[in-house]
Amino acid sequence: MKYIRTFENFKYEPVNEEIFGIGKFFKNMWSKLAGIKGAKELENKYNEWKKKIAEEIKKKANIELNLFASSSLKESLIVEADEIEDGDTKIDAETLKEKKKLIDQIIDTYFKMAMKDFDRILVKFGGEEKNPQLKLLIDTKKDQFNLDVLNAKIKALEDAGDKSVLPKVIEARDKANKQLQAKLNNILKTKQEGKFEIGDYVIYLRKDKTKDDWDKLSDDEKRNIAKTKKDDTETVAVKSIEEIDGDEYSFGKTDDGNADIKKKKSEIIAKVSEIK
Repeated sequence: MKYIRTFENFKYEPVNEEIFGIGKFFKNMWSKLAGIKGAKELENKYNEWKKKIAEEIKKKANIELNLFASSSLKESLIVEADEIEDGDTKIDAETLKEKKKLIDQIIDTYFKMAMKDFDRILVKFGGEEKNPQLKLLIDTKKDQFNLDVLNAKIKALEDAGDKSVLPKVIEARDKANKQLQAKLNNILKTKQEGKFEIGDYVIYLRKDKTKDDWDKLSDDEKRNIAKTKKDDTETVAVKSIEEIDGDEYSFGKTDDGNADIKKKKSEIIAKVSEIK
């Protein structure tokens, strides 16, 4: 199977990569968001619907908008070549204007169906109460799709050599991108469970150790563990939270790779930043 459209394939001029999403911000952002329970399944479903919408636009509006013309979240979005093909037809500004109403109707109809799919994923992974970050991520999908549409229009106008409205579309794209960035940052600030969230470096008790054992350590010892993220003490270990499921926190694999590290909230002492 031939594959196309890797992350690096979509660098079109005039483009500020750091602004519209293929810079460090979105690379780092996806690495953090991927740890949210259900996020990967949501992103896969989102891409399935994006493909369906692109096909429907081609079928009903006779326009090929490459909605995979940029990867606003994932560093290495890969699409099978036989699924979405670049059209040979050049789309100018006038064509986009004439077809705008029809395209908007298609997007509105299909995205409502997509949101129902997204809501089913939310229910599958705990619902809004237990998984608020996933709910917030779902709420950004319309913003993400708006950004994908604007990038597709930019690509189409550039391919057609039509610069009549390109600056306005780029300006709208950059504004949409900043809004999406702000919402995604807010998700990372939202607590997943209690006071701990995915990505936090925390100190947790090793097997058969208690908080009394932690209390026996001197303040200097505690500060040194937090400052250096020292992971070789007999009492505690320091790692970042990779996944949260109710009262259970996952920290990846053991050093030998043979087992998963999981701890209850009661076994976590504190964030390293809280140890003064």
